[in-house]
Amino acid sequence: MVNLKSRKLESFLRFLIGLVAVILLNILASSYFHRFDLTEEGRYSIKQPTKEMLRELDDVVYVEVFLDGKLNSGFKRLQRSIRETLEEFRVYSGDNIQYTFNDPSAAMSEKARGEFMRALMAKGIQPTNIIDEQNGNRVEKLVFPGAIVSYGGAETGVMLLKGNKAATAEEKLNQSIEGIEYELASAIRGMTSLERKKNSLG
Repeated sequence: MVNLKSRKLESFLRFLIGLVAVILLNILASSYFHRFDLTEEGRYSIKQPTKEMLRELDDVVYVEVFLDGKLNSGFKRLQRSIRETLEEFRVYSGDNIQYTFNDPSAAMSEKARGEFMRALMAKGIQPTNIIDEQNGNRVEKLVFPGAIVSYGGAETGVMLLKGNKAATAEEKLNQSIEGIEYELASAIRGMTSLERKKNSLG
């Protein structure tokens, strides 16, 4: 009887220790997020000047990315890379980078979709038509691979699909993925510099 109670207590203590270990690991993982860069040239590592700029942010920068919904494998890869980069930005900025992903084609009515898409184009975010095969059928979708960066009551559009015009679709995606940090950091740096100038003049 005593042995049975001891075994039960031992099992409970092991479970409790395991639970505490899992909780601690989750806390550490959220505090020390890191995406390992396995490329030789380190092209997916956040550069030191970007880290410093993010640490110096004194207010929240909002980034709304318009790349969501049903996407083909190439654009899903681009979306994943944008999300990973923004998550690193969030960590280095101490939560001063907040981001969301939205699908412009998900607007309620055709009129609302048209108005939304025209507004994006006016901000410099140009659409791209992607063609995919679904259940043996050719499916086309208009995507807006860009973002709106908002700070201090102002906003600017950022195109995240770049690349040489002579490049293939795959090459453009690869070039765009490599340029995500630069495009987003440049937009954030430009917005914060403008705000500082306004404050110094005011």
